[in-house]
Amino acid sequence: MLQKNDLTMVCCGREVTPQEIKDVQETVSLFSNLSRYELTETICEHLEWHTGVCQASCRLN
Repeated sequence: MLQKNDLTMVCCGREVTPQEIKDVQETVSLFSNLSRYELTETICEHLEWHTGVCQASCRLN
């Protein structure tokens, strides 16, 4: 769940920085030909968003 507190965004208890948002936007723009699943995996890998068992913490349901 996303929450916005002033300039800070929190997703699943993790602060998402403005730079990370820019990085996500750039990745989406550069790799617009990827499927949503592949794009999600790419973004999570690039930003090192992983769970404690080394799985990408971003998942599309």
